[in-house]
Amino acid sequence: MKRIQVRVLTDDDKPWLTSMITQNWGSTSIVTAGIVHDTQKLPGFVALDDSKPVGLLCYRIDNEEMEIVVLDCTIEGRGCGTELMYHAEKTAKNYGCQRIKVMTTNDNTNALRFYQKLEYQIAAIRVGAINEYRKKLKPEIATLGFHGIPVRDEIELEKTL
Repeated sequence: MKRIQVRVLTDDDKPWLTSMITQNWGSTSIVTAGIVHDTQKLPGFVALDDSKPVGLLCYRIDNEEMEIVVLDCTIEGRGCGTELMYHAEKTAKNYGCQRIKVMTTNDNTNALRFYQKLEYQIAAIRVGAINEYRKKLKPEIATLGFHGIPVRDEIELEKTL
């Protein structure tokens, strides 16, 4: 099995990014901690399997902190997410970041497991935050998530570099 390759996200990737994020997230806007992010304008990485895009990661850097705004892969169990996170952590260190944070939702048990295996710790739980984002910022946020679990709460995980 060939290893997943990762490269920097470019303007040529925007049509694919738009399609993937809109399909999986309802639009190219992502809300984290009450902030609406336009993924079209964020830096990031693309994961490739045999030159075909299979994953993406978009981030933002504020002071000495990187936030992973979106991490999404079309394949599982091949190291796509792990490779993308490795590149993000390396980039954060190069920018002098002291920590990385990432948000997920209460229904996304796979993400919670994934990030904790990468040594991220739960730093905050914003109870009811997703309900508020849905009302005020992004109505297309799904009400039901993975395994039929209602999507209500935002969970922040962090890792000190």
